[in-house]
Amino acid sequence: MLEGIWLREEYKNNLLVIFFFALAFTIIGVYLTNYILPISQGLVAVFLVSLIGAYPLIAYLRSEEKEEMVKRLSEKKLLERHANELAVYMAFFLGVTFGFLICDFVFPQSFFAVQVQIIEGIRGSTLSANATGNLVLSSLFERIITNNLWVFFLTFVVSFLFSAGMVFVLVWNASVLGVFIARASGGVTQVHVLALSYLPHGLLEIAAYILAGISGALLSYQFGYYYQTKSYKKDAFIRVMKDSMVLISGGLICLLLAGIIEVL
Repeated sequence: MLEGIWLREEYKNNLLVIFFFALAFTIIGVYLTNYILPISQGLVAVFLVSLIGAYPLIAYLRSEEKEEMVKRLSEKKLLERHANELAVYMAFFLGVTFGFLICDFVFPQSFFAVQVQIIEGIRGSTLSANATGNLVLSSLFERIITNNLWVFFLTFVVSFLFSAGMVFVLVWNASVLGVFIARASGGVTQVHVLALSYLPHGLLEIAAYILAGISGALLSYQFGYYYQTKSYKKDAFIRVMKDSMVLISGGLICLLLAGIIEVL
């Protein structure tokens, strides 16, 4: 029932409602982790939140792509056609991020040990760059870009093969960002300042991953449509390939800008 209500709000593009749905279900999912499998809670929580969000998010994305295919891809500009999808997934990501942020203040310090290991690795690279100057800063930039490109490629592949995998990638990144802001802020009153400082490059990275996911979903639906109907439309296929390449290119530009902002 709740998934149906969530999906209906996505069709209405009620981004604030989607944000609070994601926030509430993240807190509920993290809380239930203790009762379902109290081992490696931080990772189990990511799986559970991904499971909760998978149906409404994937059903919405599939519906949007189906509508585009029925119309044989409208003549509207590419990003205009996919703006609603990008906004819905971004609202979901922000809701999950703040959900994990709140949970980190409530649950024991060891609860999100998996996320903390990732955060410590990132912090170590940043501190090294600050201490040794431009040479290591350049190395840090290369490391950030390489890591982000891997996640970007992975998001595209899992979205093409298994649509729900895209949701997992978003939830995982949201969990790391949420826990990082909570730990680095030092208190609830400082959260808003730290969150604002990390949102510029963070949102660009997530926008890139969402674009990669939409690109993979677009191609996946095209191949699925051909497999089910045995109807091959050359013009539609070429248009989908072009759209996919443009989305990927836009995502890569977002990643580059995010990397530059992050090391400045």
